[in-house]
Amino acid sequence: MRLLITVLLAISLLSPVVVSSAALTHVSGATRSGAAAQDRRVRRGWRDHRRRGQGIGSAYRRAGSSAGRGGARFGKNIGRGRPVRAGKHLGKGVGGFGKHSGVGTARVGKKVGRGVKRIFLEYPRRTRRRRT
Repeated sequence: MRLLITVLLAISLLSPVVVSSAALTHVSGATRSGAAAQDRRVRRGWRDHRRRGQGIGSAYRRAGSSAGRGGARFGKNIGRGRPVRAGKHLGKGVGGFGKHSGVGTARVGKKVGRGVKRIFLEYPRRTRRRRT
């Protein structure tokens, strides 16, 4: 009796999965030919994709995570009785912090410089004074 109930339960649980997978295959167009599917695909150029991880915030974020990673490795190695290796990892983390902080600061400077340049190019200064 237990075996019969188990088999009926398994069939009742698996039947919606089988039916839904067949319906999804039909809706998704898996039966369509490959050439027709390629014609409907949206083609995008390399300019359409946004480059991620190139901003100011991401540089500062990497700086903080690098320092945190170095500090975590420092603590683990100190706890295991390896002070020299701990110092190495802490130094690498602090070095990464300095590197990425510098990159972020350079990006800030570039952004500010471009803005200032654009302002002065849009509104050029007058070289000759008007006579009143």
